[in-house]
Amino acid sequence: MRSDLTFSHFGHTPMLRSVLAPVCLCLSLAGAARSYALSDNLLLSQRASASLGDAGAAIDGDSTTAWLAESAKQAWWAVEMSEPTDIQALSIHWRATRLAPYTIEISPNGTDWQVLLQGSLAELETPVSVHDVSASFRHLRISSSTGLLNGIAEISAYSEQSQVPANIREAAKVTQRSSLHLLSQSSVGKRYKVSLEPHEGLRSLDDLEAPQQWKSTLKNLATTNEPEVVHGLISRIEKTDSGSFRQLGLRALADMYRDSKGSVWEESYSIAKFLEKQYDNPRVDPVPLVSDTIRHQVSISDVDTVVDRCRGSLEVEQLLLAFLDQQRELSPKAVEFLADFAQDKNLPSQLRDQASSLMAQSSGPKTLEMAFENAIETKTDDDWNQVKDNPTWSEHLSWLSEQTQNEDSGSSRQLAWTVLTHQYERADIGAEQRAFIDSIAAKTLAKGGSSYISLTSALRNRPVESFRALLLEGTESSSKSVKSSSWYALEKFPKR
Repeated sequence: MRSDLTFSHFGHTPMLRSVLAPVCLCLSLAGAARSYALSDNLLLSQRASASLGDAGAAIDGDSTTAWLAESAKQAWWAVEMSEPTDIQALSIHWRATRLAPYTIEISPNGTDWQVLLQGSLAELETPVSVHDVSASFRHLRISSSTGLLNGIAEISAYSEQSQVPANIREAAKVTQRSSLHLLSQSSVGKRYKVSLEPHEGLRSLDDLEAPQQWKSTLKNLATTNEPEVVHGLISRIEKTDSGSFRQLGLRALADMYRDSKGSVWEESYSIAKFLEKQYDNPRVDPVPLVSDTIRHQVSISDVDTVVDRCRGSLEVEQLLLAFLDQQRELSPKAVEFLADFAQDKNLPSQLRDQASSLMAQSSGPKTLEMAFENAIETKTDDDWNQVKDNPTWSEHLSWLSEQTQNEDSGSSRQLAWTVLTHQYERADIGAEQRAFIDSIAAKTLAKGGSSYISLTSALRNRPVESFRALLLEGTESSSKSVKSSSWYALEKFPKR
């Protein structure tokens, strides 16, 4: 977890400042050499190691000596304490010759590491940084994500913030306090949990100006899963004029959608509704938004809004495919997008196949209804066959039964019975599903009329032996239309 430092690049200052600053700093740090030795620096006499060089020079109490990383790649410096140690402050006198980001990590055993803070030498006005932290550790390590690390003249750790020498504090600015505790959470080993005071972390966001500081602070706030943090972030995102802060804040909220165990929690609904609303916000980039939605499987109820926003570029439409793949039910608009995507020959065949597969796997009566409407409109064999072979038919038997009684559309009645009679003889159909279809057919026979005629028409195209008894019963009906249509269908059945 990074302490909040207000720094600027110390190598790009006005001429007068570039002349005076090193002089003032040298005067300040000259007296600090003795301060290091006489202070309560907990790192003195501890066991130091490094990728190369004299690691001990960074904790010898003398700022005129230094551990130098030189030109080695993946350079690092570390110290091992003789026992678990609690600290409240950390100061580092850097020996900086080039710009580089750095990461400071801590561990109870030298194996399981947790980021304590991050920063960049590009932000330093002076090569000294002071960090007010609350941490417990046995091992501490400093490295760089770029593999480039300069050197350390002296690093000091203190059990009390007041122990940091005044001249060292004068050389650095501290504006954020953070805390990190190592907790024993299992019998298997040590694990870490970040415990950040919500009001402190949220308040620090109001003071920060650099996006790098926002990113670090928001990343750590996202680990707290505190209602106060969720509502505090939502409030600040709604008020901000900064696109960078808005995007980083939305990512932090998405990170908080699930708790440390990967489950939804009491604020998941609030987070989902707020993220969903952002798809209507033209100031929000949909690419990272839908990417975070997918990554955390955020439950979005208004799928159509996402579909509307995520159109126009292949990058965002690919993400939209992944988003739709996570949905339990697809709306007609979503299926329409998939149909257009699957038929676009300018797109890679792999993506078009993915869209076609999603259409075939899609569930929900709306999906089936749209396929129905399309087949009724086109009246083509291909579209009818797509409905007939729709893999979700069995999940929507009630809806199909309603279509068999549709008095306004003979085509809908015919297509519904075509689906049911086609699926009736499948080897994998369940006994309950077959009994349900039998009951619909029996009711249709008793009712007579156009629905029964649609059934007999479907049976002419696909004689289903199990329906022979029903048709024979129909031939005894007092209704002429029922009787004639029953005999008409039986003509297509195999002779016994």
